[in-house]
Amino acid sequence: MAERSKIVQQLREEQIREINEFLISNFSARLLTDHELAHEGRIFAGWLIEISADGRQFGVRVLIGREFPFHPPEIYLQDASYHLKFPHVEKTGKLCLTPVQASFSPARPKQMVKYLLDQARQLLVDSLAGTNREDFITEFQSYWPGHLPEKTVPFYRILEPKEESRIVHYWSGSTFTLFAETIAECREWVKNINGGSLPKGMEIYPSVFVWLQTPLYPDDYPMTTQLQVRPSDVWHNRRTRTLTNF
Repeated sequence: MAERSKIVQQLREEQIREINEFLISNFSARLLTDHELAHEGRIFAGWLIEISADGRQFGVRVLIGREFPFHPPEIYLQDASYHLKFPHVEKTGKLCLTPVQASFSPARPKQMVKYLLDQARQLLVDSLAGTNREDFITEFQSYWPGHLPEKTVPFYRILEPKEESRIVHYWSGSTFTLFAETIAECREWVKNINGGSLPKGMEIYPSVFVWLQTPLYPDDYPMTTQLQVRPSDVWHNRRTRTLTNF
């Protein structure tokens, strides 16, 4: 086992040197310092380069993890604020460039990096032109949760599968919020999950279930319920919440 680890380590170091030469000669790359890598987690090596797309320059980090060369390098935008502005950009700035099941030859590290950077450039070109904007719709479930705070309390719903907007009801606990068609259904469900008793001082409020015909683009994601439905349009109650079908 020790001998195998030594061989893998030697292979990794040789391939990193090859990638380093490629990035320096083609992108004037700067090797990230140990201090910079310490903020990246389980990263063995990394570089900062610039990619030109449609006349604009983008800072890009090429990071090699501990699983390399059996796992491809990861490509990150230096400016993570493009998350939800460009498709396929995670909160951290990581670019999703290949399917999860994609495989690469560990014997061709330079070609692997070149392919990923070509994909990154094309992603930036398409994003600037807006030609891949529909990816926000076709892959909606990948983006919708991404704009929520990390400690958001989950929403559960026991609603009938009806394609219509309507008044429903909700209860908020310390660990989750429940939406139900009626007050009685809400009370019964909470009672069952709470061991046969209702929480002390339990209050159930009206809510609005909004059925949308198509998913939203990130530009239209609401940050508060007031951005979705004006209270005057639906219910004159300050405790009203809004739930969409997504």
